[in-house]
Order: sequence, then C-alpha cells, then structure tokens
Amino acid sequence: MSKSYAFIVNPAAGRGKGKGMAARLEDMMHRYPLVKRTVEETQDTGAMEPARRLAKTHDVIVAVGGDGTVHEVANGIAKTSAALAVLPVGSGNDFARLFGLAPNIERALHGVMSGMTIRIDLGRIRVQNTDGLKDHSCYFINTAGIGLDAAIAAASARMKRFKGLLLYLVSTVRTLSRFRAQQYEIRLGNHRQSGKYLLVCFGNGDREGGGFQLTPDARPDDGAFQVCVVKEMSASAALRAVPLALQGNHGRHPSVSLVTATAGLIESEEAMIVHADGEIISSGARKVAVGIVPGGLRVIVPA
Repeated sequence: MSKSYAFIVNPAAGRGKGKGMAARLEDMMHRYPLVKRTVEETQDTGAMEPARRLAKTHDVIVAVGGDGTVHEVANGIAKTSAALAVLPVGSGNDFARLFGLAPNIERALHGVMSGMTIRIDLGRIRVQNTDGLKDHSCYFINTAGIGLDAAIAAASARMKRFKGLLLYLVSTVRTLSRFRAQQYEIRLGNHRQSGKYLLVCFGNGDREGGGFQLTPDARPDDGAFQVCVVKEMSASAALRAVPLALQGNHGRHPSVSLVTATAGLIESEEAMIVHADGEIISSGARKVAVGIVPGGLRVIVPA
C-alpha cells in the first residue's frame, strides 16, 4: 500500500534557504505522480500544530528545514502513527547528519520516497522555571542541554552573518568570553554530584551545533542517553578544548565526563538556560528533569 506524505516547509530555514522550497518540491514531486502528498509552508506559529493536524491524514510528515523544524514536527507527531522524514535545509542539520541524509534536496527526496522505517528513542524534558515563568515540557530527538551549549544556541539564533559550522564556532567564541559556570546539583540515575559546571548535555544523537560531537557514542535506538558533563574551566581552557569537541575526543579532558544514563535531574539556585534540539525552551530554569521514551518515534531513513 502506498504512503501519503505531508511536507511542512519552513521558508526561513537556513537563513532563507527554505524560501521557494515549497514550489520546488511541488515540481520535484511530479517524478512521483502516484504519490498522495500535501505541501504546506509554516507561518510564525511554527510547525508543531500543522504536523499534529496533518498526522491525522498522512502516513509520513516531512520536515523541510533545519533542526528547529525537525524538533517541532517531531513534537507534533509524537504519540501518533505517523513517521518523521527530513529534507535538510537548515544551518546545522545535525539530526540529518545522524542518518547520513543527503544535503542535496533531490537526493534527499529520493531517500525519503525509497527509504525504510525505523524506530528511534525520544527524549523528554521537563523544565520547572523561576517564579512568574511558565513551566515547560517537550520531546527532543537529538540533544538537550543546560548551560553553555544552550547559551551558544541562543547566540547563534541572533546572528545573521554566518551559516553552518562557522556560525556555531563564532557563537562559541563570543559566548565563552562572557559565560560563567553555575552551581548545579546533578543526578544521573543513582549517581549524584554537585559543583560548578559549564554544561550538561543529554545526547540521543552524537552531535549538535553544526558538528560538535559532545556525545560521540550516543545512539538514537539504544534506550539510553550519553551525557556530557563539563566542569568549570577558564574561557581560554575551554577554547583550547573546542577542537577536541569537534572530533569527539573531549572525553580525555580532565574537566569532562561522558556517562550513560536513562534519566537525569539538574537543579540550581541560579536561573539556567536550556535548549532542546537547539531550540531555547527556558532561560530561567531552576529544575530540569530528563527521561527517555525507547522507540518512541518512527523515522524514515535511506534504505
């Protein structure tokens, strides 16, 4: 039985790379004349609600954008029978790289139409905020982080001049010059620790920020996270560790720990900044709880 596809296009993805993509997709889909499809552009409200609505009538929801669009579509179709597919046109495309999805749109579309369905884990993050801020919870499919990596994600979203890895490298240098470690209480499974930390990153996938392999051994289908915990260090020491993080070799650094966990709890008396799949979900968190939903999402990947 043939599948039906809904393409949700973010025209602002990739610093405008998504502009005109809806019309281009309609033209490319002429190669698949028997396939039922819907092509819809997102508006300012984002992709979550369109994904939730289209999942009721389509088998596959295709996120046409970057990691932020993928994050919203995944949250929209979680708990439905629809599968996620991706056409990567964002700045980072970290989730697409996890499965070797082609950056060329024609090849990526062929991969979607001829691909196979697998199940991957979903991360679930719950944020308890400071007084006056609404608490927040959502799913994530690649990474979620507290501290420095979230601050870098926020800085990159404000920057308009660069794309790809260069965007995140420039954001990293600028953020490190002013970011300070915070006092965290960390619980990963039965293990507890406390002190001053730069970041805690939960990896369902192996990289974020356009290529930083903070959780290099994370696998999206093994029922667990790899967690990267970075203790306080100077800005100059952190800058020297950047090449190690790009190669996934930062685990050898004395201030870095890489551990496996299925759940975590981070608490602080200071307001924490938090991201999920590169999207800032809080800048005033006091408590962050993370858990995993094994096999929680169906995904189309190249056969």
